[in-house]
Amino acid sequence: MQTFVDIEIQNSWHFDFPERTLYYWSKMYNENIKQGQDYTKLPKCITINLVGKGFNKNKRLHNKYLVLEQDTKEPLVSKLEIHILNLEKVRLLKEAQYKDNKTKRLLNWLKFIETDDREVRSMLAQESTMMRKANTTIELMEMSPRDKWLYDSRMKYEHDRASCISEGYRQGIEQGKIKGRQEGIQQGFADGSYQKALETAKNLTEMGFAVEAIAKATGLSLEEIENL
Repeated sequence: MQTFVDIEIQNSWHFDFPERTLYYWSKMYNENIKQGQDYTKLPKCITINLVGKGFNKNKRLHNKYLVLEQDTKEPLVSKLEIHILNLEKVRLLKEAQYKDNKTKRLLNWLKFIETDDREVRSMLAQESTMMRKANTTIELMEMSPRDKWLYDSRMKYEHDRASCISEGYRQGIEQGKIKGRQEGIQQGFADGSYQKALETAKNLTEMGFAVEAIAKATGLSLEEIENL
């Protein structure tokens, strides 16, 4: 089953926001089924709404809305999720208030999104690889043209350096293969020549030639000829 996610950040909560987010959810749900497909092919659609201030439904940091049976809380389908994250609440909370690691990670992400302080963002970026990547992207977006040029130049140098190392390694392997083939061919020739010399020495022995003469003709030692 496919899953589609729509993420929006709103500065302020408006009275018609629930209807609006449901409308955008329904469009995403309706537009992602192909003509002729049955309804089971409809995707799971999730909307994530980050609200800067004014959320007045409750005091929770994270609200998750589903389609549930009123009394048993049994879900009708699992294809609808609407999340509302209260950024105003983030400013009042500290990580130590939560024992659940999942909630701690969520709080750190929301603090990361909410803050304009580079130092705070850099500190939070140490919490996860994804956050570090996000922080790097933001830093790139905030760079001056000169800093961006310096960064691109440094990245180009690193890529060029990596390419040179990779090319050197590849050439080393190719040269090793070529050398190995050459040595193999040379060994093959050497082995073939040796066998040919033994055959020649055997024939000359049968013809009655002296051992010394056969050694001189074939390059074999006297011992090798005598052992034929």
